Amino acid sequence: MDALAPRDDDSYRALFERIPVGIYRTTPDGRIVDANPALVQLAGFPSREAVLATPLDEIWAEPAERRRWQALMARDGTVRDFEFLHRRHDGSVIRVRETARAIRGPDGEVVAYEGMVEDVTQQKRAEEAQRFLAAAGSILASSLDDAATLADVARLAVPTLADWCLVDVLGDDGAYRRVATAHVDPERERAMREGMGCPPSASGTGITAQVIRTGRPWFSPEVSAADLDGLSPVPALQRLLRHLGIRSGIVVPLVAQGRTVGVIRLATAGARRLGPDDLRLAEELGRLAALAVENARLYRQAQHAVQAREQVLRVVSHDLRNPLSAIVAHADMLQTEGAADPEHRRAWGRIIRSAADHMNRMIRDLIDVANLEAGRLSMEPEPCAARLLVAEAVAMLRPLASARSLHLSGDAADDLPRVLADRERVLQVLSNLVGNALRFSAPGGRIEVRAEAAAGEVRFTVTDTGPGVARDDAERIFEPFQRGRRAPRGDGLGLGLSIARRIVEAHRGRVWVESRPGGGSAFHFTLPAAAVDGRAAA
Repeated sequence: MDALAPRDDDSYRALFERIPVGIYRTTPDGRIVDANPALVQLAGFPSREAVLATPLDEIWAEPAERRRWQALMARDGTVRDFEFLHRRHDGSVIRVRETARAIRGPDGEVVAYEGMVEDVTQQKRAEEAQRFLAAAGSILASSLDDAATLADVARLAVPTLADWCLVDVLGDDGAYRRVATAHVDPERERAMREGMGCPPSASGTGITAQVIRTGRPWFSPEVSAADLDGLSPVPALQRLLRHLGIRSGIVVPLVAQGRTVGVIRLATAGARRLGPDDLRLAEELGRLAALAVENARLYRQAQHAVQAREQVLRVVSHDLRNPLSAIVAHADMLQTEGAADPEHRRAWGRIIRSAADHMNRMIRDLIDVANLEAGRLSMEPEPCAARLLVAEAVAMLRPLASARSLHLSGDAADDLPRVLADRERVLQVLSNLVGNALRFSAPGGRIEVRAEAAAGEVRFTVTDTGPGVARDDAERIFEPFQRGRRAPRGDGLGLGLSIARRIVEAHRGRVWVESRPGGGSAFHFTLPAAAVDGRAAA
């Protein structure tokens, strides 16, 4: 039988036609003389005749590589396995695995080649995806510095998964920050870093903001002009996106504990397109990245807790020792100095009581801080008259001011709106702020508590004539265990302002200080106004 003729025995032909693996036979110069239906389908041709009419070099995407291994088969006569790219009739390219051999005639010359071909594109993609995810997982697990690891993952994603990548994560302050920018072209990467430096916001109107809010990915295999406008509402950024030549895009949220903690944006340019497999891979990458971001956050929290515990122990051991020593010393004097006159005994008793009160305030502050951190500090807001809050705070604290030769006054209009607040907690805030002013004001100074209406809220202000707050201290003094540089040593734990801020924020208000060195300070905080029916005003 002619070696180039298709085999026509019934058993072979039946297997040839039905086997799901592509089978072909060619002449030594690459003309296809036989092909089964599976090969016709794999090659993407409409019929067997169309395959037979097409030179082999026009079907394979790597004809030079194919001729090289055909030469090897012709030389040693062995069956060989190869993987290479195949160009389908529609122009798409797939990866195939082929097992082929050279057929020799009676004189030993190669008279034909035949082989079996199967599409391994999906298998290879799955293997590449597993390698990519394994590498990404290894990077993300290598450090608890989420910014550094996500930057490395972006470098891995470009160009493996896309042509450019942006990664933003949610910071501890509730705002997103850019942690990674990667592009296959270094020049365009610089342009991206300079032109797209603004991280996204959940309150925005674009596609990325929608992904952050919903926690669901966005995918466009063919990005339209409307998509480009939706990716950024800023005209300058829209022009930059067009300059980058985006063709396909994916935006994946990083979701941990039910909340979006970051977002990854991927895009391709040129002829490259992203598909459903790429979307699934990006989603899995997002899952790994979200775990890394959450682990880094928990680690920071744990570190903060350890530092706070050590700071508490250090401060408590130091600041509680002084009043405790005073109590012990004067209690001993009461026991041993039996002949002391009543006036001395009463003085020692007053010192013991004062030291005990000081210790009690420290312990109360520590308990409040612990409850605030754990979210257990009870709040029972109800409509309260702002004017009465000011009057009650001034009446309660005026004896302390008089004892220090300070003038304490209050000022609040009768027609102020009521505030929605927990009365006891607001009085605690005013007490902390006035107590802070008492400690820093010199005898003869003035302290004023006033309240005034603002848009939908009431602003309370405590002013003093003390030395003022340094600019560098203006925010730091509201942190736990922090005192201003001019604070007297051993005077409290540095928790009063921190507690005040946390209570105000729990009421959905805000607190801040305005001051200039030598010109006194004004501590402000706001509370929401209450509507007529008692609910918070809009």
